[in-house]
Order: sequence, then structure tokens, then C-alpha cells
Amino acid sequence: MYCQYALHIRCCRVWRMNFIKCYSNSATTERWTSSRIRKNFLDFFVKTNKHVFVPSSSVVSHKDPSLLFTNAGMNQFKPIFLGTVDKNNPLALYQRACNSQKCIRVGGKHNDLDDVGYDVYHHTFFEMLGNWSFGDYFKQEACEMAWTLLTKVYQLPPEKLCVTYFAGDKEFGINADEECRDIWLKLGIPSNRIIPFGKEHNFWEMGNFGPCGPCTEIHYDQTGSGIAQKLTNTSSAAVIELWNIVFISYDRQTDGSLKPLPKHHVDTGMGLERLTAVLNNTTSNYNTDLFQPLLYEISRSCNIPPYQGRIGSDMSYDVAYRILADHIRMITVAVADGVLPGSHSAGHKLRKIIRRTVYIAHDTLKAPPGFLSTLVPFVVASLGEAFPELKNNSASVSDVINEEEQHFLGQMEKGKSHLLAVADTLKSRGITTLPGECAWELYSQFGLPEMLITLLASQNGLTIDHEQYKQLLMKEQELSALDVARQQMAHAANRRNSVVLNMQNKGLPATDDVHKYKYCHQNSSYEFPAVDCQLEAICVNGELVTLVKQNTECALIMDKTCFYAESGGQIADRGKILNIGAEFQVCDVQQESGYVFHYGHVSNGTFCVGDRSTAVVDSDHRSGCMKHHTATHLLGHALRRIVSSDCLQQGSLVQRDRLRYDFTCRTPLSNTLLQQIEDLVNKLVEDDLTVFVNEVPLADTLQIPGIVTLPGDIYPDPVTVISIGKNITTLCNSPQNQQSLHPVEPCCGTHVQRTSHIGKVRVMQSKVVSKGVRRIFAIAGKRAEMAEGNLVLLDKELQDLSAEVVKGKCSFRTDANRLSEILRRIEESDISVVQLESLLKKATEIKSHIKKAEKSYWKKELESASDEVNEILSKMSGLKNVPVLPLIHKLSCDTNEKVLIHCVNLCKNKPAMIYGLNQSENNAMLGRAFVPEDCITAVFTARNWVEHVTSAVQGQPSAAGNMDERSLFVFRLDKVSSPTVTSRKVNEEANNFVDRYCKLLSKA
Repeated sequence: MYCQYALHIRCCRVWRMNFIKCYSNSATTERWTSSRIRKNFLDFFVKTNKHVFVPSSSVVSHKDPSLLFTNAGMNQFKPIFLGTVDKNNPLALYQRACNSQKCIRVGGKHNDLDDVGYDVYHHTFFEMLGNWSFGDYFKQEACEMAWTLLTKVYQLPPEKLCVTYFAGDKEFGINADEECRDIWLKLGIPSNRIIPFGKEHNFWEMGNFGPCGPCTEIHYDQTGSGIAQKLTNTSSAAVIELWNIVFISYDRQTDGSLKPLPKHHVDTGMGLERLTAVLNNTTSNYNTDLFQPLLYEISRSCNIPPYQGRIGSDMSYDVAYRILADHIRMITVAVADGVLPGSHSAGHKLRKIIRRTVYIAHDTLKAPPGFLSTLVPFVVASLGEAFPELKNNSASVSDVINEEEQHFLGQMEKGKSHLLAVADTLKSRGITTLPGECAWELYSQFGLPEMLITLLASQNGLTIDHEQYKQLLMKEQELSALDVARQQMAHAANRRNSVVLNMQNKGLPATDDVHKYKYCHQNSSYEFPAVDCQLEAICVNGELVTLVKQNTECALIMDKTCFYAESGGQIADRGKILNIGAEFQVCDVQQESGYVFHYGHVSNGTFCVGDRSTAVVDSDHRSGCMKHHTATHLLGHALRRIVSSDCLQQGSLVQRDRLRYDFTCRTPLSNTLLQQIEDLVNKLVEDDLTVFVNEVPLADTLQIPGIVTLPGDIYPDPVTVISIGKNITTLCNSPQNQQSLHPVEPCCGTHVQRTSHIGKVRVMQSKVVSKGVRRIFAIAGKRAEMAEGNLVLLDKELQDLSAEVVKGKCSFRTDANRLSEILRRIEESDISVVQLESLLKKATEIKSHIKKAEKSYWKKELESASDEVNEILSKMSGLKNVPVLPLIHKLSCDTNEKVLIHCVNLCKNKPAMIYGLNQSENNAMLGRAFVPEDCITAVFTARNWVEHVTSAVQGQPSAAGNMDERSLFVFRLDKVSSPTVTSRKVNEEANNFVDRYCKLLSKA
């Protein structure tokens, strides 16, 4: 794999050198490469205009539930725009910023997926060059800097540029942005190239709600013919949007209304891909150094004609070229940032795009298997300098693509076979429409792209019921539980944002929550001092009120608190807030912009703003969370030590009585590995290590050896770093080979002070979450100790039962019941996954012995029953010149279905009804009736015979499988209160029916 990757890197370098050499032979001495354009942009704002460079955030929107992917440069700055940024967040220090942000637009309000390939300027992934002002400069400076950069630095002809501005909107209640228009006029742009547009083009919104405002756009006229006014915003490739400058002035509420923001901001975005094309005098982004190496490699590897740049709606080579070149960039960047193919959210989008790419590569370009991953080094060569994470994760990106491609190709073949079978069935019935539910099954279960389903259906003379298919697709989107949860989280956060703005406007200070860390360990337990505080605000349904009475659900905001707000995977504290004659039950705690919201209900009395109160944390709940949080750090450390250093945390949940830990892992976890992980965690617990809490300047964390950070997380400055076993200073001075022996992570959670305070830790379950991501559940403390006691007890019971079963002391029924009870308790008990395997192995051995005993028992019962029936048959055969009499008999031995079948078969050509009691089923009565074919009449059948008998004793008659009901029928009586009486009644009714309806035959 390494050799193959190195070869691709060398190919990329050679191609890149040839590409630049070709450029340098033209009239201009220095060409605009993408890296030069990016550097000039950043230098212009950082060096010339005193902006701070902020690295691109991850394309995964970890902190914003309203987004699957980062779709704009402003996403990471959203808290600033809302005025809700925490004072300790590094974002709070920014006034001017710039960067080149990795963006993905494949869904929601901004979705370019369907346009990719069919034009030459839309992309799923692109770089957004952007500059921002946070309450600093506004319209005048933003427009001046943009114009200077484009015309002076990049030297674009001013006569080829035109601008747009917001024309106003009555529905929004906003007038035309004449201020912006006048700024452009002063900069020398003729009025005929300053064009007003409505909200569709010149009012920018990030999503369905959030920061927004009017914008001005700079467009480039590729023709230079002066007809830009007619072609602007018409989707014409002749006049393209180059730069969007948004004046963030409003916050879109969930009800659709607009609220003015406390401060005005500037948010700009310019696509690097489009700018590179313009500066190189080409109308296509694909004719630049960002795409040409990929297009060349596609041609070379697939042995197809070179890319021609043609535009068309069919699946021509050129459309396929563009889709592959675009999608592999998006896939590489997404996977490098930690997105893995899955069934939900961002992972589901990624999987669909990988599969779409694989299908086009194999179906249209006839690419060989594994081809897609060979393009990764070309993406890394193009973007790796700007985004180092691509270089660091390139090998794992290739592995993910190869695994997903292999899986999809197998699924695609199964789907094709399934569709062909369905098509044959439909055509045999004269049906020419493929039901939408069948198409949906091919899409959702087999992963076939819609275009492939349509093609295969057409090849088989079928059309798809698209209406039904679309309905099912919409239904899935509506029912997506994760998407619903994301929206609910977004709505809740948005509602808190609105309350925060109101409190800030009233001048309320943020909540002092430092007391959540003030606790001590005494007398084998933790003590959490109560905090005297003042009620600053009350929130009911998103509105601030001054008073709440009993049974009211609300949120209380105090001036200070000892409650821990949900954060870092740790759930919120529980407890009470007490007042004179009043009590508030706290069931959830959330923090927004420094304000701590205590959610719950007034269980007694009344609370008023200004009341002096006492905050009391539920100590058992907090202690449990602390133990499981520190155990989470130990578990992550053990995984990295034992399994792989690539086991990176993907998420966690710390609760009072258990923990959940998600991590990247591409190999199965055997029970042996899980035991080693659990053993290491418990050793660290037994070593009684000190848990150090260190306040560290954010910049200094980069110097801490072995520190583990979460992708996409934004840490406060200073940041709290939890180190276990050694403090930061000692760790930094340790020999390098010992630095990885201690867990070190930035963390805002609450922890025990020594690892021995955790108690035992048990790994309860390990499962696959999605491709390349596993999940471990574990328990700690008292619950783990109770699990240990349960294990010892259950193990002894299994050993005792095993000894008795081997000796045959009890009946197999008694043994089976005891085993069933033990298994029930095992299922209900906390047993670690490793120890569970040992218990179940012992239970399986016991079950095998019981089965042998059961088999031996029924063999004896069957022999006894055979003797009974044969003895009766022998006596009946001795009767001469007597009509053929049916055999009606109750067996004296234990009876089951197998015994009855055997006994009835002994009767051969004689009508028979044989029944008996089953001791295993509380003496339920089982019976079987048989009537030979030559004895069957219109009335005398096995079914009629059984139904006559069961009607007299409240039994349940039923057919005997697929047998002829006239010849064979069975019955069952579950509740037999008096076996002797019931047996006599069955015998009596069976004989009565025979006497009335049986046609007696002479032996002769």
C-alpha cells in the first residue's frame, strides 16, 4: 500500500511540474496558480489590512445541529454574529479575520450536488476565501478592500466587473440598500453596472434560521461586451458571481421573523475555484491546476479519450470526468476530517456520494476496481499544503474508499439480480410499471443509484412509478429520527439565543459557575457544598418572566451556581434550588453564552426574580458522572495503547451509571482484546493515580506531549487539561518513551481526584456503529462492583447445576427450568462482555447434557407407548368375524407430539384416536386422530371426529401441518383440572362419534 501511494505521489509531482512548465511558456511570466491566489488573498488581509488568519474548521459541523456539513466560511463564527460567544472562547477576541474555509454543499438550503458535472462551475466541495469584520468595519471598508484586491492585486480589468445590491423587500420590511449602491458609485463603477436584485439573490441566509442580511455581489463578465446587466444572475457562464459580501444585520427566528443583531458584521466569501478560472482566462473551473491533474489521471488510468470540456445533459465522458474530479475532492476532504460512510446524517450523504462516484466510474468510464482511491494522492498534492490533515490521513482515506467501493459493487450486483427477477415476474403478468416501493427497495436496501434503477428498468421494458418512489423518499426524510433530533436541538439553542440577547440587553452578567469544580473527597465519598445565589432571570417557553408558581416548567438563571451544564459528553447535574417555602427540581442544565439555564419545575411555592436561593446538587448523580467521566479518559487511553493509536474519539456519553465511547477502529475487537483493555483500565484504577486539573493557555497545549484533542472542537483560552498520573510539567520533562503512558486531554468535565475513587470498571458491550466506527459501553463504581458479585454468584450456580446434571440427580425438566432461570438472571444482570462469554459457554455445556438426558427420557417413553398400543392391536387382531373397530386409547406414559405420531403410525389401516398428558407443559393433553382413506365418509373424517370431542371438553382442534384434514387432525387441552375425568370424557365422546358415524367394515 505504501509503495503504491508513493508511486502516486511521484506521478502527481511530475504532472504538476509539467503543468506549471506549460503555463510558464506562455506570454505572462508568472501564472495564477491556485496556491498563489490563496496566498495573495491571505497576505492582503493579514499583512495589509490587519486581519487575523483563522485556520479552516472541519467540514463536519460538530457544534451546529442545524448543519450536516460546514457550508460557508462564516459557520465557525456564528456565535459571534449571534452575540452569544463565550468570553473564554478564542472567537471572542477576533475583530477582523480571514481564511480559506473548506466547504461542502450537498444538501439543505445550499445544495450544489445535482448541478455538478452538468456545468463547469458548481462543486460539492470548494474553498471559500473569506474575510470578516466582527463589529469593526462595515459596508464602506468591505467594498473598498474587495475592489482593491480584485483590481490592484489580481489585476482584473474593472470594466469586466459589475456589482449587485439588495433592492429591498416589502415582506421583510426592509428598504433597498442605497448605501451600498452609493459606495460602489464612489468607487468609480458606472451606474449601468450596479444592478439591484431581490431577496432571491441579494439577501443571504445560512439556513432556515440564524444570522442573515443583505449582500452585494461582484460578478465577472467573461465576454467583456458590456451586456453584463442582462446576463447577471441568469445562470449564464458568460457572467459569473465571483465574490459575495454579506452585511450580517439580522437573526432569522424559527417563526420566520427577523430580529436586528446587537452588532453589525461583515461576512464575505469568494470561491477559490472560480477565481482561479477567471485569473487564468478560462470559463471552466476544470481547466485549472485544481482539477487538471485529476482529469489527466482519470484519462490515463481508464484508458479513455482526454477530457474535452464539453457541456451536455447526457452521461458523456466529459460529464463523468467532472463528476469524478469533483466528488473525489469532496470525499477525500470529508473522510480526512473524520466523516465515515454510514446510515445517518453526514455519513449517509458521504456514502451516497461515494456510491454515485463508484457507479459512474465503473459504468461510464469502465474504470478498474480500486481506481477511485488512486485519485486520493492527486487531491492531497493539490490541497495538502493548505490543509495538512489531508497529508496526515491520506492512507486511511484510501482504505475507507476501497472498503466502501468493494461493498457497494457487491450490493449492486445483488440489486441488479433482484431487479431482473422482479422484472420477469411483472412482465409475466403483463405489467409494464415498476412499483415505486420496488424502486425504493433497490435504492434503500441495495444502494442502487436512481439513474441505474431507471436504466435497468428501461432495458427490461419497464417504467418506474416515480410519484410513489418520491413519496417514499420524502417519508424517509421526514421520519429520520436523527434529523428530527438535530432540528429539535437547533430550535432549543435558537430559543436560548433569543433569551440570551434579551438578558444581555438588560445588562445581566453571565453566570458564575466556577463552583461546579469546588468539591472534596472525605470519608470515602465526595461532598458538594451548596451555593447561595440570587435568581437573575426566569424563562418560560422562550420568554422572560418575573414570577413562576407551583407546577410551572421553566428555566432559572442564577447569578452563580454549582450545577454542571451538559458539556463534553457529560450529562447535566440534577438537584434542587431552594427558597423560603419553595423548591425547584432541576432535571437538566444547559449553558449558552456564559448563562447557565437550570431546567425543571417548581415543585412547591413561588419563585421571583431577585430571590435569594440555595443551589443543591444531587451528590449521588454527580459522583456517578465523575467516576464514569474519568473512566472514559482511561478507556480511550487503553484503546490507543492496546488496539491502535488511530483509535480517535468520535463521541461519548457520560451518565451517572454508565458510559458510552465511540471511536475509529477498522478491525474487529476480539474478547481477548476487550479483556486486555479492561485489565489496563482497572490497573490504572488500582494504581491510585492522581487526576491533575491544569489551566493551560490554549497555544501552550500544542507543546504538551501525547495530548489528545477532539476533531472539530473549539477550546476556550485558557483551556482545562486533565492529566492522569503526572502533571503537565512533569510530563513534559519525562523521557519520550514514557510520555504516552499517561492520559492527557483537554476537558471541561468533572472528574474524581484519584483513579482509585472510580472503583471497578467493566466493559459491558462492544458494537459497530458505522463503517470504521465502534462503540463501547462500560460501567464503573458501585454498579460494576455489584456486577462482580452477580458474576461470582451466577458462576457458582452454573457450576453446581453442571455437577448435578452430570450425576443425573434431577429430571431433565427440573434441570432445564433451573438453567432457564439462571440465563434469565444473566440477561438481566450487569455482566461484562468478556465474562458473559465464559458464563454462556458453561450454560451451553449444561444445555448439551440436558438435551442428552431429554433424548434418553423420550426414547424410553416412546418405547413404553409403543408397547401399550401394540398390546391393544394384538388383542384386537385376535378377534375374528368382528367388524373393524377404531382404536381409542389414552397413553399412560408421558406424551409429546413425536410419541403420538409414532403410535398413530402403528395403527396403519385402522381408525385411531390416541391421546395423553405432557408433563413438561403442566399436564396439557395432546391428541391425534387418524382415519384411513377407505374409512372416510362425508361425515366420518378425522377433523369432524376431533371437533366433536373437543367441543365437549373445551379443547383446541387444529390441522396437522399440510396433511389431509379428512385423514389426520390433532387437538390440545391446555388446562386439564382433572386428568381422570377429562380422559374419561374424551374416551366417551370419541366412542359416541364412532358409534353414530363410523362405517364399520368386515374383515372379510
